[in-house]
Amino acid sequence: MSYVHTIAKQKNLPIVDATQPALIGVSVDDIKKAKAKNSKCCAFARATQKEPGVVAAYFFRSTAFIEYADRIVRYVLPTSAQREIVSFDRAGLMAPGEYKLNPVPKSQGLAAMRRYNKKATKAKRKAAAKAASRTTRLIEHVGVVRADLGAPAIPELQSKRTRTAPKYVRDLTEPTW
Repeated sequence: MSYVHTIAKQKNLPIVDATQPALIGVSVDDIKKAKAKNSKCCAFARATQKEPGVVAAYFFRSTAFIEYADRIVRYVLPTSAQREIVSFDRAGLMAPGEYKLNPVPKSQGLAAMRRYNKKATKAKRKAAAKAASRTTRLIEHVGVVRADLGAPAIPELQSKRTRTAPKYVRDLTEPTW
């Protein structure tokens, strides 16, 4: 969970994806008072906090979060803004001007990521269950039964119809080297 998600959880604010672009005007004063490598005090965040209704702003290399009183809105940064952030963090240099924050594409939206994560989790569980059943069948076929299944590991106790030839049953306590 990211820093912004932790803040949203503490303040009980929903994080929503932006649907409309936003323009941010960065002045020379914002750049002079900004701190490098600080998502809350960078020049973009300082410029955004001047806008009406904005409580706080958090700018990362590819994403921006703008906090209002009732929600936190997520934006995607264009490449020009990304370059300016990297330049400011490395050398302290940034060009003043207007920067456009883009809305989040539907494929990268929070709802799409939640759906993807649910599908991935479900597929992982299904694959793990399938692998576990395959392992159990293989062990029973050899004549050794897992201890947690409760059946004995002695081939003589199995029915004579299923046993075709005597098989070596490895003692599970002997070393495998």
